[in-house]
Amino acid sequence: MAEDELRHGDEWRWLPRLRQIVMVAPEAGIVGTALRSTLGLAEPYVDSAVARFGLENLVFRTGHDYLEVLAPVSEDSAGARYLRRYGPGGYMAIFQVDDGQELDRVRRRCADEGIRIVRTFRNDQVESVHLHPKDVGGCIVGVDAVSPVHSWPWGGSAADGVRPGTGDPAAIVDMTVAVEEPDRVREVWERFLGCGVDPLPSGQRVKFVAGTGGVVDVTLALGIAARLSVGSLVVNAR
Repeated sequence: MAEDELRHGDEWRWLPRLRQIVMVAPEAGIVGTALRSTLGLAEPYVDSAVARFGLENLVFRTGHDYLEVLAPVSEDSAGARYLRRYGPGGYMAIFQVDDGQELDRVRRRCADEGIRIVRTFRNDQVESVHLHPKDVGGCIVGVDAVSPVHSWPWGGSAADGVRPGTGDPAAIVDMTVAVEEPDRVREVWERFLGCGVDPLPSGQRVKFVAGTGGVVDVTLALGIAARLSVGSLVVNAR
């Protein structure tokens, strides 16, 4: 077993985990600069593959988890439509499950619940599904299985410059989602994930409150004190 796997072994016993939160904004660079200066994050990973969706992105590592900023470069993109309808804020939540077998169980539960899968992706590192936001409620939800379990291809690699910044190691602690029927939506999320969400097995919490706007609040565990508002999404660094 590799040294990195040994170092992270205990943490990855408890999945599903909320591994990445995606926000959308008119300009990725402005938000990225604010994140770096406020949270002490390193230079982000840029995934050129999102260009085919009419988007550009910046992916920031926060400890073992990730924050992504998307911005539309095409007015016809889904990101541009989201901005016109809701304004800047939380756009997507990506959960990690144990392996491909567990992801298959998620697919079966989605079929049982009538939840549409709008995108699938698979290579030798990751298998991923995206769930329709109208069916799950709140935002787009991604569910991914990766190998090795502590890796995260969407965040690049050390060679891509994704490395810890000057701030303390961070992790996503909780996420708050505003929806019209919070109790019903929470039950839907718990059914397709196959576990409770407040807390998740990882100890992270997904909370649902009455309102609109999808992901409206994210808390990071940090050793510095800061508060950053990005449209309707607020990052609390504690």
